[in-house]
Amino acid sequence: AVFPETKHPTYFRSLGLPLEPELARLIRRNRLGRRECVVQSFEPTSLKRIAAERLGLDLWQALGTTGGPYDLVSSGDPTTYKDMMSPAGLARIAAYAGWIGPDKSSLTGTSLLADAHAAGLRVGPYTFRAENQFLPADLRRGTGPNDFGDAFAEYALYYGLGVDAVVTDFPDLAVMARRG
Repeated sequence: AVFPETKHPTYFRSLGLPLEPELARLIRRNRLGRRECVVQSFEPTSLKRIAAERLGLDLWQALGTTGGPYDLVSSGDPTTYKDMMSPAGLARIAAYAGWIGPDKSSLTGTSLLADAHAAGLRVGPYTFRAENQFLPADLRRGTGPNDFGDAFAEYALYYGLGVDAVVTDFPDLAVMARRG
């Protein structure tokens, strides 16, 4: 499976280099369907352009922790990522995407996961890593920032919350943790 992300699509569009038509062409050329490909972006306009290509793929609205999507900000739209994570914002996302990808910290102590599921969205938080520097203090092992900590416990926590997937730099560990 592939998980392409349109990176900085508004910027590239401003240079006359729209990303979406070429991505759609490559998806069609390689006959990628719903089981093989999910397209992600932090910019809703890019996902809506991909949706207009009628590829039949799942789309993944990535969500930052601060500010708002560049496409909206640059057009004067004051919508923030926080607004997008509200029940009303999630309902708007569900009109064009099947997934949200929030920073994992956005799920702790909030109703975001339940609200997203209520809106019909699947949730895949990012980014899980095994090194101490990326883990909560209580899951760190050893003394070095790059020593591996207890990533399994972090995966178990989020799987226990009910996330539908995780974005990780260690897919083998995520699969082992998922299988329990």
